Amino acid sequence: MKKRLVLTGFTLLVCGSLIATGPDPFPPSSTVPNPGYNIPGLPLPDGYARYKFGMTRDTVVEIIRTDPALKAWDADFIEGFEKEDWTVLSAVGPPHLDNAWFVFDEKNELWCVTLNFNSSRYSYLEVAKVLKEKYGRPAILGQDVTIWQSDRVRIQLEKSLHLKYIDLARFATVKREFSPELLKRETNRYGIFNSL
Repeated sequence: MKKRLVLTGFTLLVCGSLIATGPDPFPPSSTVPNPGYNIPGLPLPDGYARYKFGMTRDTVVEIIRTDPALKAWDADFIEGFEKEDWTVLSAVGPPHLDNAWFVFDEKNELWCVTLNFNSSRYSYLEVAKVLKEKYGRPAILGQDVTIWQSDRVRIQLEKSLHLKYIDLARFATVKREFSPELLKRETNRYGIFNSL
């Protein structure tokens, strides 16, 4: 039969002897009200900053004109978007953002904002930490993607330093027109080695 030694206070093992040195820094889990699995946070926003879901393209353009961090132009040239009926407005925001994409549905209403951070200034972990401190524990925590999601909004951080704000209600109407070719991934990730 094993005997269990219970010590109150912090214990330190020094040369085979136990020394009590004050209160236990790691109290038993029964006394900890929240072990960190359910970190609360603010509700997810209805858009990004002053750019709210449902705004018309003209409204977004007017806000960008007053935004010192961004400069915008049309972005029909973005690969993949030319296959769709979406209207995309692209903006740049150096030195913090390489670019930002504002995506509108067929009613000309904003439903997605994608921010592409300058990777020489920020890291995936830095951005994830800030979002976790603000919005709490993510719904999905992966190696390449972290997602915060409510019944209406998704915030999706990707390892490539893309941060997407998505209106899920509007996306549900747009996704029927979405080209599946844009989601195809190469099945053989080592295929590139064949030509070496």
